[in-house]
Amino acid sequence: MADEYQDTFLGRMSSVLGDELGKYVPVQAEAVPDVVARCISRMQAEFGGEQPYLPKYPNGKPEALAKQVFDAFDGRNWRELAKRFGKTERWIRTMIRVHRNTMRKP
Repeated sequence: MADEYQDTFLGRMSSVLGDELGKYVPVQAEAVPDVVARCISRMQAEFGGEQPYLPKYPNGKPEALAKQVFDAFDGRNWRELAKRFGKTERWIRTMIRVHRNTMRKP
C-alpha cells in the first residue's frame, strides 16, 4: 500500500490485513503486500465513499457485551460501568435494557 495512506483508515486496515495474512494464510511472505493491496482495492471499489462502521463488541455481537455489562451491574453503578467499558451512561443503560429484554424472550 502506498505510503500516502499510512496514517489513514485504509493504511491501518492494510497493516492489519497484512499482519493477519502473514500469520494465518499459507502464502509466501513476499506475496502478502500484493494480496493486501488487491483486497484494499476491492474494498475501495465496493465501499468507496461510505463511512465504515466497525463495532467494538466482542465477536461482533452486542449481546455478548450486554451480558458482561449486565453481570457487572449492581443496580446503581451506571457511572462506574461507563468508565470501565469506555461508554456513556446512556449506552450502559441501553445495554442493560437490551440484555433484560433478551432474557425475557422465550
